[in-house]
Amino acid sequence: MPPPQPSLPDPAHHDVDSMLSRKFGREVANYFSGSPLNRVSFLRANHDFIAKALIHPTTSFLLFNDLAPLAKDPTQLAYASHSDVKPLIGENPFEKTEEELIKEFNSTITQPLVLFLGLDERKKEGFEHGIYRGKPYFAVDVTPKGTVHKEASVIVESLKGKGLQFVEGRMHMTLNAPEGKRPPLFLSARIILTVTSCNLCPSSRVTRLECSQPLLRRMRPTHDVRQRRNKTSVPSNRLCPWANIPRNETP
Repeated sequence: MPPPQPSLPDPAHHDVDSMLSRKFGREVANYFSGSPLNRVSFLRANHDFIAKALIHPTTSFLLFNDLAPLAKDPTQLAYASHSDVKPLIGENPFEKTEEELIKEFNSTITQPLVLFLGLDERKKEGFEHGIYRGKPYFAVDVTPKGTVHKEASVIVESLKGKGLQFVEGRMHMTLNAPEGKRPPLFLSARIILTVTSCNLCPSSRVTRLECSQPLLRRMRPTHDVRQRRNKTSVPSNRLCPWANIPRNETP
């Protein structure tokens, strides 16, 4: 028997009468549209905001293993808590300033990928920052790899021991979040994880310099700049030739 199919999210203006709706019918919302989260993108570079949201008791984490999302079964996503991911990401990786992170960056050490997805402002009780209230959501890549292979493997096996699973596959048309129809949470997290995980310096592609080292992502993953300084076995702590070049200006 096939798994139950979730209904499409409600379109923004399903009750608006127009010539188009009379001819073609009411508007139909895309399955992956209608995210309930306020991304508050202008606060992503605010370390105080991100640091507090990460460790707040109401915060939920959507975990991915090789881009496979954590789920209770093929029809329902599952969330983890800060205590679940703490062995991998530490107490709070956002406590340090961006300047400190750049100064201490070492590309030979695998950096756990943590993404802020947004606030669910329908849930007013709990996290507050200025005029904004809601339940924070983060995505974390728990793929066992590099220098964090052991820590990530422990988390993956621990969650599987609780009866959870990582649902593999390129397309997931049956996943709902626990609080209802929320495929956009999974989609937006997976897209940004895919883009952000491809983080090798492209300098060798154009300048033919032997770099191709992992990059240090900034607080805004879709508006980052190239890694600036790299503490590796490469002689001297040289500046990356692509430093301070926004992505949209990179050849």
